[in-house]
Amino acid sequence: VSLYSTSCGSSLSKSSMHADTVTCLSVSPCKSLLVSGSRDQSVVAWQLTPSGLKNEVIFDDLQQPVVCAACSGSLVLAAASDKRLICWDRRSGQAILDRELDGIATACALSDAT
Repeated sequence: VSLYSTSCGSSLSKSSMHADTVTCLSVSPCKSLLVSGSRDQSVVAWQLTPSGLKNEVIFDDLQQPVVCAACSGSLVLAAASDKRLICWDRRSGQAILDRELDGIATACALSDAT
């Protein structure tokens, strides 16, 4: 995962936490968190800082490649190609929802709305 400056086009940060191709990215509504999903069956939550990316937590509960991911507040949501949807609390690292869907998800989202 590489983070680039839109103002000058230069690379701010690069990190190689995934062992395979990144398949999806999502930024939290408050723009302080980024999640990446990969063919390596993992989801990584990153803190966005002025100097770049800081790895926060890795979720590797999925058994198939990640097809979509989203984040908001303390929640990270991801779906895999085996029709599984999981939501984690990134503070505890624990899964708080684990469901099998009727089909493969094409997108997922979380909202800050209360």
